[in-house]
Amino acid sequence: MKKQFIYEKKRAVVLLFLTITASLTWYVSKKNTINEAMHNLDLPDSGFSLDEAKINITNQTGQLMISILAEKAYEEPLNRVLNLDNIYIEYMTDNQNTWLLTAKSGQISEDKTNILLSGSVTLKNQSESNQYPNKVTANELSLQIQNSLVNSENLVRVYFKDGSLETKGIEMDLTKGNLILKSEVYGKFNP
Repeated sequence: MKKQFIYEKKRAVVLLFLTITASLTWYVSKKNTINEAMHNLDLPDSGFSLDEAKINITNQTGQLMISILAEKAYEEPLNRVLNLDNIYIEYMTDNQNTWLLTAKSGQISEDKTNILLSGSVTLKNQSESNQYPNKVTANELSLQIQNSLVNSENLVRVYFKDGSLETKGIEMDLTKGNLILKSEVYGKFNP
């Protein structure tokens, strides 16, 4: 009986040792498989996308400067930009003037200082002031956020209360109302 007990004890120890060895082998194998799969995903260079995105950009004091609504927002990590589709932007200048911008697409630079808009771009002034144009349309506009500048090198149409003009290239300060028409300017104004 004593021999039987010692035999059973040895058998239990060997069985326990084999179970532990098998478990460790399975665990190491699984861990290597997961690590290899994660490495193959290359996550640091992957991007993201958001449907029906709302993005708010503030200044250094936390005051809201820009509110962006986009049907889709998606990142291009290699180019370090955020792409936007079907955009609606509400831009508030330092002098409390509000501008609305719409476009088919756009890109926000990595440093969030520039938004490039393209495809049926419209810039509308929400102010009743005659100091600013009422509306600007173009196929492409760039908005420099920190200094409230809009510019384009392409054909731009500018609408005022009493008329409109067309120019190739524009630079406009949304805060001060300065408007620079670069070349090939044509316009019609009511007397």
